[in-house]
Amino acid sequence: MQNNSQIISPTSFRIDKYLVSDIYGFNGQIETDERLIRNIIYSVAEDYEHSLFGYGSIDPAKFAERWQYDPSYLRKRVAEPYQLRDLSPSEIESYRERISARKSQKKDESDKYVWDTHLENAIYILASKPFNFNTYGEFVVVDDRTKKEQVFKSHASFTLFSSISAVSRGRGKVVYAYTLNDNFEKNLTRYYIRGERESLLQLRGSGLDSLYLFLTNLKVNLALSGAGKTPSGDGALSFDNLCNLAGVPTHTKDGKEYPPKKRKQLLIDALNKVTDSTELKFSVKWEKAFGERAAYIPVIDFGDGHLSRYNVKQPGLGRFVLDEERSTIQRQLIQREFLTLYKKLFSSGYRPIDEEDFNAWAIDNSRSKEEKATALKLAYIGIYGCIPENANEINKLVFDAIAHGNGRPFSDILKLVPFPRGRA
Repeated sequence: MQNNSQIISPTSFRIDKYLVSDIYGFNGQIETDERLIRNIIYSVAEDYEHSLFGYGSIDPAKFAERWQYDPSYLRKRVAEPYQLRDLSPSEIESYRERISARKSQKKDESDKYVWDTHLENAIYILASKPFNFNTYGEFVVVDDRTKKEQVFKSHASFTLFSSISAVSRGRGKVVYAYTLNDNFEKNLTRYYIRGERESLLQLRGSGLDSLYLFLTNLKVNLALSGAGKTPSGDGALSFDNLCNLAGVPTHTKDGKEYPPKKRKQLLIDALNKVTDSTELKFSVKWEKAFGERAAYIPVIDFGDGHLSRYNVKQPGLGRFVLDEERSTIQRQLIQREFLTLYKKLFSSGYRPIDEEDFNAWAIDNSRSKEEKATALKLAYIGIYGCIPENANEINKLVFDAIAHGNGRPFSDILKLVPFPRGRA
């Protein structure tokens, strides 16, 4: 069994674990352009790793190049835009005609803009339709200082974007600005897996990208339980569920039922394609259920090379963070808590944050220091699973780094802080 690399690939990115934990259910909630909607989610998640402020933009030309779409398809109008789902076809056309002359002039008035191309319609769906997942749960952390338990609910029903707008760049070019939903942002630092864009692209044509994400998530779950392979008894993988994810049909086009042996071979082919085409390496053995003559229980073995990448003793959501990027997540969580505090103190509505103003405030210890100290402790819950006993000492490390940062950006100053590993 081939061991997996212990170094994070520079081309991988974080994907919301709620999405991949119920990828089949998620796909079932998408009524149109399923593949495009998933690719927008992946693209936004990839961009988030290089953004502090939770907002960005989708440039149709760049998106088409990155995710290998024909630009003319993205520009093509859909017959029934989700935005106008309550209108009849004739009413839709009348509405389009009424505002088409003003469309290119509307930069921030999304309610007066018709989101009617394939790309626009998918973006609008992600901004207006909450997606529900079957993995809703909660976790408990203990404040080491007070010894009191705090219950935190994880979010499993939300839209991807909290706001969107079409922004004209002249000569007919439009880009789509967005602000990420806070819950989606939190999951990208606390409850996620890592996926490879090239792997998703390799498998998209054969419809196996969802199977790839399911298997990637499965590998993480096994690592967190200290296992390298799936069981053959209780908790065994479902043959039918894997077939569904791999797009293996139950019936032929003329309505005849596929024999199980044929379905099994198609599933084997799909699993082989995933491991042959991507960084995800595993082997598969087939076991018989009690009393059965044929083997239809798949046992997937990832080996044990990936087990050390997770700190399974870490409380709270910290156990989902790869050890190799724990320091990166620590910095991002602190930046997010500072940004949340800054918005609370100085911002209103969806007006974009001025990055220079935020940075000047963040690196000035004379401004809002008590509130910043509280924000740091909130970040430690995500980092350590609790507010550690030495939280004030860690706060001092942060404030000392700021004091000696010589005006550097806040994100750079945090790289100099020697955060304790583990529970602190």
